Amino acid sequence: MDILLVDETGKDISGAGLDLNVVGRRIASPLSKLAQGAIHAVMKAMSVQRLFRLLCVLLLTHATTARAITVINVAPAQDLRTIIESADNDTVINLSAGTFNLTRNAPFNQAILIENKTNLTITGQGRDQTILNLPADAQFGFYTGSNVHDLTIENLHIRGTLPLATNTHGIGNFTGTTNVTDVRFSGLRVTNTAVGISADTGTSGTYDGVTIANNEVLGTFGLDPGWGYGIEVTNPTNVLIADNLIQEATRHSIYIARAAPQSNVKVQGNTILNHDLQGAQRATTGRWYLAALAVSRASDVDVAFNRIINPRTIALSVEPDDILGWPTDDINLVGNEIIDAWYVGMWAVTNDTHTTLGNSITHFPNPDADGNGWGDEISFVNFPVGVNTSSAFESPNPRWSEVDLIEGLNEHVFVMRNGILDRIVPYSTWAFNTSPTVWTNAASMTAMPEIGDDGLGRLHIVHGGTTYQVHPINWESVILGSGPVSWMGNGSWTDDSNWSLLGVPGPESVVTMHNNFTSSIAKAVVEDDLTVGSISLLGNSGLMVLEIAAGTTLTVTGGITVGPGTILKGAGVIVADIINNGGTVAAGLPEPSTIALILPGILLFTGRMGRRWTGVRKRESRGRG
Repeated sequence: MDILLVDETGKDISGAGLDLNVVGRRIASPLSKLAQGAIHAVMKAMSVQRLFRLLCVLLLTHATTARAITVINVAPAQDLRTIIESADNDTVINLSAGTFNLTRNAPFNQAILIENKTNLTITGQGRDQTILNLPADAQFGFYTGSNVHDLTIENLHIRGTLPLATNTHGIGNFTGTTNVTDVRFSGLRVTNTAVGISADTGTSGTYDGVTIANNEVLGTFGLDPGWGYGIEVTNPTNVLIADNLIQEATRHSIYIARAAPQSNVKVQGNTILNHDLQGAQRATTGRWYLAALAVSRASDVDVAFNRIINPRTIALSVEPDDILGWPTDDINLVGNEIIDAWYVGMWAVTNDTHTTLGNSITHFPNPDADGNGWGDEISFVNFPVGVNTSSAFESPNPRWSEVDLIEGLNEHVFVMRNGILDRIVPYSTWAFNTSPTVWTNAASMTAMPEIGDDGLGRLHIVHGGTTYQVHPINWESVILGSGPVSWMGNGSWTDDSNWSLLGVPGPESVVTMHNNFTSSIAKAVVEDDLTVGSISLLGNSGLMVLEIAAGTTLTVTGGITVGPGTILKGAGVIVADIINNGGTVAAGLPEPSTIALILPGILLFTGRMGRRWTGVRKRESRGRG
């Protein structure tokens, strides 16, 4: 057993040398409400790994006293249940690679009971390396009891034993559980169970701050209530269900069973594949309307950018509370993609109007659904009772009633219609800002959250066979790839209206600066550090000038050719092979003096008067420029 001591700055003072990415979130008391709010604000846009790192930083910031973190390394031959259930607060339990065979135990027929714990992490060596085998008669692998705060279960495989003797849950609990806050289930694989991962409490209970992310739930068993769910939550608050793969679930792949107003439930970026693959609900129970992703008896739920592929039931549903009569308000369906739906794509029977934006639906040709409305893209018919409802889907703004392209990045939704690109603040005001560039006939738009050194990510837009990298806030557009781009304006290099394409040249662009459009001077000024593939300066109708401003560096990996009728000048730094084919190079010297390059060479300009030549002979001539 290793002990890690962390001081108020987060420094390891024990000499254990453990990775703070793993244990950093254990070192402080539970986050303040402000810090929790910050975490929830960025959860959607960040990978779990980046989220944990941010959480670590916040915890280090909020730590005020040194705390002892107990790290327990456990091998398969040891008694894992006893070790976890007897662990103190502030403990990391590190499971080695291998297979842990667990048994069923009282009081909930669970393998392992977690209750009355604070700051507990159970982590494996990865879902391919650490395996927990459950007996066929265990109803729960991990049972989350009451009074649990800051719990993480991650990086392992929970595997049931077939045939199941009960409705085994990989992780779950009964609704009597309460006073649970800040739980994270991530990096898991759950197989051979009736329910993969669930988090439940009663209508007056507390289960707050739930993250279920980056997991795989592969195959569930059973068709009746309590069986066949991939991920299920009842009455939680501040929930993120994101970036999970649920494959071949049999009742609901993701089930929001109940959520009160202001619950803040977000279901995003998940992939649901082959829901009810054998069509058992239709063939056995007749309940083909049990949706792959179901929002039932719930309010304040955002379902965004999920992919539902080959569902053999209704793909996505919004359903009323026929038990307690709770409202079904503030439900937003945004950017979801339904592919090869066998029955209805999106179904609402709440008698309410729900916000939809940029969802797409394609159908599998299913003869069973023909002629009776079962195969409609959208339906508001209550099929179980055979009556129409007054339910409706409505765009948050008429300008987005039809959308060509849609993506989510950070806290924004980006939509394009007829080349008009809007950045939207979703789910509340739906305020928007429009890009000055019109992307008519754009082929695709992709969010790239990991690109850029400012943490904002970028959009990649393909237009006219060219890929552009677009800043999501200031709309600056950079051309990607080694294609050609030509100068056709006057002024700043970074003004994309000065270029033949819809953005400024990128690191591999082949740039031609050819003044064939005006008899006067055409001038391009580089005022920011940048890199391009190559530059050819060519004059024709008038003079073409490229100026590098002081304090900036222009790097040209394939060199600069300075042709007749052109001037290359400035007080900045050029890193390039420069070939003078009859033009004028006047960099680093007070105007109107110039240096004319006669032979190829490598020139580094480091100031108005500084110049260095390498590799060639040179000669100077004085003249005007």
